[in-house]
Amino acid sequence: MLALVNRLGDRGLAVVLISHNLHDIFEVATRITVLRLGRVVGVYERAKTTQQEIVQAITAGVPTKVSGIAEAAEAPIP
Repeated sequence: MLALVNRLGDRGLAVVLISHNLHDIFEVATRITVLRLGRVVGVYERAKTTQQEIVQAITAGVPTKVSGIAEAAEAPIP
């Protein structure tokens, strides 16, 4: 599968790969987006990050605020 992802990337095609296997991700990705609870924690350029930084984001990252969705503490009281 990783060989196919690399071949498609070499042809200029975008590939979305969803995985918890950081070894595979670091082998083929150019950009890594970390999600936590369905929200983006961060977007990292593979060449400028480490596996340790990605693990930190996965385990303790704070999701970014999604426009138009109120947090429970911010929601107006009816």
